[in-house]
Amino acid sequence: MFLLPAGTPAALKAAVINKADAVYFGIGEFNARKRAQNFDFQTTKSAVDFAHEYKVKVFVTCNITFYENELSSLYKFLYLLSHLNVDGIIIQDFAVYEIAEKYFKNKFRYASSTQMNVNNIYAVNFLEQNGFSQIILARELTWDEIEFISKNSSVTIEIFAHGAMCYSYSGLCYLSSNMGGRSGNRGDCAQPCRLEYSLDGKKGYYLSSKDLCLIDEVEKNKKDFYYKIEGRLKSEDYVAACTKAYKNSSDKELLELIYHRPYGKGHFIKKGHKDFVDIENSPKKGAFLCKAFKRQDFYELVPKFDLKLGDKFFVEDNQGNSFGYIIKSMHNTKGDFIKHSPAKKTVRLKFPSKKNTLEVFLNSSHLLSNDYKDDFSRSPFICVKTELTITNNNTVNIKTEDNFEFSTFLELEKPVKSATDKINIKKHFEKKAPSQFFYFEITNINYNEDFFIKASSLNNARNIIMENYEKFVFDKKFKFDSINKSPKLCAKVFNMNQLDYSPVNKNDFDILYLSAKNIKEFDSKIIPWIPPVLDSDFTDYEKVILNLKNLGYKKLLIGDSGGLQLGLKHDFEVIADSFMNITNSQAMEFYGKNGVKRICLSYELGSDSLSELGSYKNIQTELLVYGKKVSMISANCILFNTGECKEKTGCSQNFQIKDSKDNVLDVICADCKNYIFHSKLTDFRKENLKADYLRYDLTGF
Repeated sequence: MFLLPAGTPAALKAAVINKADAVYFGIGEFNARKRAQNFDFQTTKSAVDFAHEYKVKVFVTCNITFYENELSSLYKFLYLLSHLNVDGIIIQDFAVYEIAEKYFKNKFRYASSTQMNVNNIYAVNFLEQNGFSQIILARELTWDEIEFISKNSSVTIEIFAHGAMCYSYSGLCYLSSNMGGRSGNRGDCAQPCRLEYSLDGKKGYYLSSKDLCLIDEVEKNKKDFYYKIEGRLKSEDYVAACTKAYKNSSDKELLELIYHRPYGKGHFIKKGHKDFVDIENSPKKGAFLCKAFKRQDFYELVPKFDLKLGDKFFVEDNQGNSFGYIIKSMHNTKGDFIKHSPAKKTVRLKFPSKKNTLEVFLNSSHLLSNDYKDDFSRSPFICVKTELTITNNNTVNIKTEDNFEFSTFLELEKPVKSATDKINIKKHFEKKAPSQFFYFEITNINYNEDFFIKASSLNNARNIIMENYEKFVFDKKFKFDSINKSPKLCAKVFNMNQLDYSPVNKNDFDILYLSAKNIKEFDSKIIPWIPPVLDSDFTDYEKVILNLKNLGYKKLLIGDSGGLQLGLKHDFEVIADSFMNITNSQAMEFYGKNGVKRICLSYELGSDSLSELGSYKNIQTELLVYGKKVSMISANCILFNTGECKEKTGCSQNFQIKDSKDNVLDVICADCKNYIFHSKLTDFRKENLKADYLRYDLTGF
């Protein structure tokens, strides 16, 4: 089954008409593609009805982290979404799950976002136990890992098959946030990974991934999965081409015609493969069309595809010189001007080159142009059944089926000719205005029909009532109990030598978080930590945890839901690390219910938010006050990709890369995964933050 992106209503139509099995899109800004056109709620109602007519499922993305001051808006979002009959909601932040379960029980089918970083069977089990029915696996997993998880779980598995790839594990990239305040976890990534960096003085695009294309592998390994296509920022022509190609592999040449970076297979065959990145930033050539041969003042070519005026080429000679070309004039072998030429028929074009032979690539073709119109209707979609009572003292009273009661002024006049009857009142109150979302259905009117009521008075009363009804429905405040706390100090390190970089005496720390792989004996001051990525080729983290238990450890710092599942399975007291991306009280409440004893809040939060959430009463809190933030964690190793490291052996080493402004980003290779750190130091020590623990993160030193 194929799940296609729909960044616009036209793209949704392209997917549905070309026989996608499901589509996914965002509504407004509460999704990981804020720059997409996205949908509004009124359009969504029409889009869902349209898709369901074709038996195509609809998934709505709500896959960002939410701040505390957005929870009321999230409630409103979920209230409206619960009336739209969507087939699933794709989420990252467990605040979405927590609010949906509290207030809209049994209204949603939950699917995980790739931002959840589900990279192991333990994380799948955790989500399955919490009612998720569809889980997308991290793009870093190999086919063998995907098959293992599929065989050992009963949920619907989803994997990415095509589109742009992140260099980092999704959900664990903070590069854009750290560099410019635009968070990928908030749908606002500026894609600094696509920029040029330098390694040992040599420039390259070391963090720029190739595009994923698994069409051949999908054909070979047919499974009852959802194969997901990336591209909510792409056009309807892109969506149509991908749908056709993946639904019918005989159309796979269409994938060459759409704009794309060089294709690769990602981690599907081998994790951290060198072919994952495009260090040279290769040009986007398009589909190979043919060779062109010089004949006097024109070139002859026999194109592989139909050509039409307006089609665009990438043209290259044998010395690597290239240029773009738009067909503005085209002739057949008789010299006649033509507007269209069928495939495999000789055509003559004039290229600005003197070379005898050129290679021609088609990178914009009329073959992809279709007219998928956005003609979805936009009108209120939630019917509110209502009783009206009009009294003799210029008042209209309303009572809705959900027990909203309200009274407002309604001017009643003595009739000159005839009184206003109930039919006219019903007509005015049932107009689909002024709300975007609601309209009244009047089930009963208590009124003696002995007054004349102006249309303007009826409309005004309806508008006032509707305005107050919306306040009644959407007025949900989220508050939590807070207390004053006297913080203790803790430090997090890969190894004990990093404590030498602490600005405070290491004896002042009440707790030391030490990488579990570097622990050989019990120390009462140490709490082991395991990484947020457990899909290692070199380490079995369940064995690591069992070894810790045998040494006498009872507490564990974890970075993902898989670590949480493992820790609880072996009776550890579990502490959630910053990589869990916890940014609000509802997510804190969820994790508290699921066995977490302390939470280190997201490093993406500012000091004001940290101060507010740090006082949370019902669970211990921990805040970063000093250290270098992780900018990303990647399954790829820069040194391996460039050939400086010849073989992946699970080694650990440190190196540096520089951005275009010569800012130094320290890189630690651990378990053949790169931890890339922000160039600037975070120091909140003067902010007087309050929590149970204040953290000095020294892992980046």
